[in-house]
Amino acid sequence: MKKMVNFFGKISFLISCVYLPAFAQNLETEKLIEVRFIGESSSDNFEQFENSIDEQLVRITRKLLATEGVEAAQKFLSGKITSLVSKGESEMLDSLYGALRAASTYIPESVIAGGLQVPALGADHARVFASVKKVTDKAEKMLARNKPERAVYYLIKAKEKATKGLADHWLMVPVLKKAGALYYEAGNVEDAVKSYGEALNYSAKNLGSGHPQTIAIASDLAEIYERVGEYQRAIDLRNVISETVEGVLGYSHHLSLKAYNQLASSYRYAGDLSSASAILSYVCDTYAEFYTDFHPETLDCRSASADVFLQMGDLAAAYEIRTDIGDHVKFSGNVLTEVGYQNLIDMGEINRRQGKFDDAERILAEMVDSSEQAGLKGLHRKAIGYLSRVYSDAGKSEKAASLLEFLIADLDKTGEVESLSYLNILLDLGGTYQKLSRFSEAEEKFKYISDKAVARYGDQHPTSIVAMNNLGNLYEQLGIYDDAEPLLRRALESSEASQGLAHPQSSRIRNNLALLFESQGNFEEAEPLYRNSYRYMASSLGEDHPDTIAVLNNLAFLYMLMQKYEEAASIFTDLIEKWRLSLGFDHQNVLKATNNLGRVYMLLGRHDEAVELIYQALILRQQKFGQMHIDTIRSHIDYGKLLIDMENFVPALEEILLAKKLAEELLGEKHPYTFEALNELARFYELRGDIAKAISYRELAMKRRTEFLDQMLWTVGENAREGYIRVHRPELFSYLRLLAIDGESTSGKKIIEASISRKGLLLRINSQIEQISRFARDPDLSELAAQLEKSRKDLAALTLSGPTLETRDGHPEALFELERKVNELEGKLGRSSLRYRSSTTDYRLGDLEPALRNSSALVDMLVYESEGDRSLVAGVLIKSAEGEVEYSTVNFGSLKKIESVIKEYREIIQDEFADEDEILEVGQLAYETLWEPVVNTIGDINYVYLVPDGLTNIFPFNALIDDDEDYLIEKVQLHFLTSSADLLSKKSERKGGDYIIFAGPDYDSANVLDDRELQEVKGKRALATNLGIRASGSGLRGLNFAPLPGAEEEGKVISDKVQSRIDPPRVYIGESAQERVLMDSVLKPDVLHIATHGFFLEADDSLRKRLLKMQRSLEVQVPPPGDNPLLRAGLAFAGINKNAAYLGEVDPANDGVLTAMEVLSLDLFGTKLVVLSACETGLGEIHEGEGVYGLRRSFQEAGVAEIVSSLWEVSDAGTQALMTSFYERLVGGQSAREALREAQLDLMKSPQWGYPYVWSAFTIFGKDAGEETSIN
Repeated sequence: MKKMVNFFGKISFLISCVYLPAFAQNLETEKLIEVRFIGESSSDNFEQFENSIDEQLVRITRKLLATEGVEAAQKFLSGKITSLVSKGESEMLDSLYGALRAASTYIPESVIAGGLQVPALGADHARVFASVKKVTDKAEKMLARNKPERAVYYLIKAKEKATKGLADHWLMVPVLKKAGALYYEAGNVEDAVKSYGEALNYSAKNLGSGHPQTIAIASDLAEIYERVGEYQRAIDLRNVISETVEGVLGYSHHLSLKAYNQLASSYRYAGDLSSASAILSYVCDTYAEFYTDFHPETLDCRSASADVFLQMGDLAAAYEIRTDIGDHVKFSGNVLTEVGYQNLIDMGEINRRQGKFDDAERILAEMVDSSEQAGLKGLHRKAIGYLSRVYSDAGKSEKAASLLEFLIADLDKTGEVESLSYLNILLDLGGTYQKLSRFSEAEEKFKYISDKAVARYGDQHPTSIVAMNNLGNLYEQLGIYDDAEPLLRRALESSEASQGLAHPQSSRIRNNLALLFESQGNFEEAEPLYRNSYRYMASSLGEDHPDTIAVLNNLAFLYMLMQKYEEAASIFTDLIEKWRLSLGFDHQNVLKATNNLGRVYMLLGRHDEAVELIYQALILRQQKFGQMHIDTIRSHIDYGKLLIDMENFVPALEEILLAKKLAEELLGEKHPYTFEALNELARFYELRGDIAKAISYRELAMKRRTEFLDQMLWTVGENAREGYIRVHRPELFSYLRLLAIDGESTSGKKIIEASISRKGLLLRINSQIEQISRFARDPDLSELAAQLEKSRKDLAALTLSGPTLETRDGHPEALFELERKVNELEGKLGRSSLRYRSSTTDYRLGDLEPALRNSSALVDMLVYESEGDRSLVAGVLIKSAEGEVEYSTVNFGSLKKIESVIKEYREIIQDEFADEDEILEVGQLAYETLWEPVVNTIGDINYVYLVPDGLTNIFPFNALIDDDEDYLIEKVQLHFLTSSADLLSKKSERKGGDYIIFAGPDYDSANVLDDRELQEVKGKRALATNLGIRASGSGLRGLNFAPLPGAEEEGKVISDKVQSRIDPPRVYIGESAQERVLMDSVLKPDVLHIATHGFFLEADDSLRKRLLKMQRSLEVQVPPPGDNPLLRAGLAFAGINKNAAYLGEVDPANDGVLTAMEVLSLDLFGTKLVVLSACETGLGEIHEGEGVYGLRRSFQEAGVAEIVSSLWEVSDAGTQALMTSFYERLVGGQSAREALREAQLDLMKSPQWGYPYVWSAFTIFGKDAGEETSIN
């Protein structure tokens, strides 16, 4: 046998069966140490066989043991057994088997005599030991009284006393061993392991590495490691034990083979089935050589080997071994009756795995009766458990549940409810309830098991892991994603930590987590998880293993959702063929694959093939499971959808109505199947021309979905939040499309209701979570927020730096890992903030109407998509001078034309060579496209709350030109909002704080960074260059900014304007305008003014492509951070030109660039106004329904009430002129909104600044009504 890792290093194999001196009798005759190997025998053990076998055989065996050793005796006896079997004589077989077993466990006297002698024990040591024992006895009594805390107290005292009085004496061994056992009994695993480890070291040192006591302690410690899921440590110890025992007793000795058997078990627990199989093969071959093929030990070993092959999915190998055992078991004598039962029971399980349910049921039903008659309780229960699995797989789940309930009752009756077997049978019962769609009972069982197992064994125990996984999978199936994700993540972390990445259980959990991401619409994360799980399972279990095939089925389903229909159809076709052969035509898995293939054909328009498959699955599911089953509901929905597609409307309506009724009763109002049924009903009525009825179903779905999102978005990270919004956006689009078609006033009202609940939802939730984390006075929340802030900084630094010494071999992977960590922390922070949240569903249209001023209108724009074409619609609320309200709809039509006009007008305005006629022509075209439809609805109302969407977020509405050649700003006051719900948000507490002004930073300053830090970075850079690592020179590292003398002057002018305030402004100009000043600021300003360069960079396409390519690989699980818009938008501060080349390597808090991601870490709740007097600060990546991802959004999320930002690059002097005029009015008492509008009107009159390029570049967005944000 190959030698394994030596845990003790170089050890001398000194075996000693040391007999204690007489003084031990004075210590209450306790056996202080193991003096013999557990399971060993002596020559006296042969006396029992003298009457049943030939005396000469006994005499020869004893002589061989004494003179030639164990192997010679084994060869002699096994030869006699083989001879008897060949003659068909079985009378003496039982006795010969016993004699062979005794010979195989024999320890020669020569080995015992050559052992180490224990030094004499003085009276002082004996007295100390007796004193220590009294204390440990007290600990044992406390445990008996169920007082573990007191027991631990006495154990601590006992160890202190022993350490002081016995020092390095060998008597420390029994003290520490006893302490370890009591600690474990008290549930204190950590101290148990520590005590056993100390005992092991003392024993190896004082008694010898191969002493029976040392081996016994090591074995106990390995068993504890196995119980708590620390399998690699158990494997390390068992390697040493088997190696040591073999080195002393020989490789055929029973104790050596037993040690290797235990090592194989450890590998099985760890999921390393190939290593377990290899060890068992060696052990079984050795048993066959020295014990014969017929000996119970050989058959037991073969049985374990068959179990491993069964676990690996190699049913053929398992079946071959079981058949071989069956052939040999008849020669095993009466002793082996139990082996025969065991083998037949396991043959039944193999038949189940092969899909031979009739054969499996026949064998196991017979074994249930026979084992009960034979009084084999354990095997009787095992046969019942296996039979329940046959019924479950064969679709007879009610029968399965009855058998499992019988087992639970039996364990209750015998008082075994605290046993591990009880919990594992409950797991099977919970799974059966889940198959039966008895979800509440399944949840109850899984929660009970999870709580009990984690409390008793820790969260890395296999039963704990399976329970968490099953509960998470149940919640995913029920659509309770906020509870599912943390459970599945915890289960996966525990499984990977204790069992490894490649363990089948880790792969199963990874598969379930992929199912969750798929349900969230996060396909990019789901695909690599499926592919990873499939790869690991195919490697460890084989490609034809049922679990491997199940993962492949899920991957095919994902491809269907990703519209990779041909790939999905190919996989489903292969799966159906495989599963039908192994499971039968009507197995649940076969029906799933059949129905899924039908769905793919439906999506491909191959209706004749689809209807055959989907209808077949429906009929068989109804027959097997009944109507109230989740799979049957799935079939009703799919069949109804297909009938609608085929315009067979009458039966289609019956199917969908039935599906809706069943789904609401069984699964609840917010289950995905219920939503699907509602949306199909809406589609049905729309096709039948009943728009009103279609709208009513879409509205019901939209309201329920909003409640669902309000619950879910708090519990996941930013990536998953966006995934939820994205995957359910088509549902909202369909509703908006119907409202646009309807065009009635009620539709306008419904559009605004939809906008209130859904537009800017991510921004509102993110902002609430940030605010809660700062103000809840919860230390756990504060710690999570700090971890998130650090992780965001790390991600930004690594993105900016490019490959470093640490990441040179895996930079994209490091980026992905950081992004995953950020996303995970965002989810944790959201879940922890839930108890403080205010629901977004609290917003009501009835509350919005009084929030609007009289003689005003609200125009809420929403983009929707239909069959690949996008359109723009607006809900309009008009409030008269008397306060009466009415609603209307404005349908702008195709977004393609609108976007073309927007882009053209933005280009013309920024073109310094464009003449007035060109601006007039395009400005009027834009007015005709974007505003005339509004005017036709609102008339001469001159105060408009405008909520843009899509590209209209970056359009200069104020610069639209009407037929009178007047700009819109001259006739209408526009109040820009991210969402109509902003008017309903709670107003930020007004601080009455000061002004902070950053203006004209010295971009070339060399004094911003600490010189030592810069030299250290340069040194690393030089080393990296020598190693062939090139620093990034693109993106932010390529930034270089020219001085802005106008910005510096602007800061001084503004400072002068506000000097009259009670609190003088804090002004940072030139070199003092450092990023750190803002990041470290404790006092939140009333107004924050930043006059500098701003930027929004396009994505790094090369990095993006690399990351997207990786995303399709097996290891990467998150969207590409290189494409994060919050890392591509920012503001320049002092020192940026000197520091740009080192971005990501120097302290990000003062590197000279404030990215939009860094803004998220600022605490600006209560700040009234931020003025970003810089270029392009209103730009970013546009997400329809969520606004612009850039600086403006980040400042809003950081808590700012109103933000002034720019739509394009503006001249230094022009910006100064606008800001000077703006602050004159602001300090004079006007609201920020009024002040900006008046300043823009003032500049229009200027010959120098009268072009829209200057005055229309700046817009103000904010959630507060304009009249409230006056600052004077």
